[in-house]
Amino acid sequence: GGNMDCQAYLEWLNAGNQPEPYVPPPPQIPTQVTAYQAKMALLNANLYSQSNSAVYNSNNQSIIIAWEYASVFERDSPFIQSIQPTLNLSNNQIDDLFISASKIT
Repeated sequence: GGNMDCQAYLEWLNAGNQPEPYVPPPPQIPTQVTAYQAKMALLNANLYSQSNSAVYNSNNQSIIIAWEYASVFERDSPFIQSIQPTLNLSNNQIDDLFISASKIT
């Protein structure tokens, strides 16, 4: 008896074939996270005080208001785009911050 698929797979292996290693799909980058999640992710990455300084040193009222009052931070928002160069973070690093932020509860 037994499973035909399993039997065929074992024969395929015995013929010298190798399965491809499992490659997990790339993580989905969240389009937005809560302000709490974003700031905790920055804190966890040791970037919070640097981000805070960047915001206030910008002397840009809209950036300061976004930092203080936004309830969510969007990945492609003007706020992120304006603060990213100051923090000297790559797009991948910003993506990683959003991914880690999305896991914070």
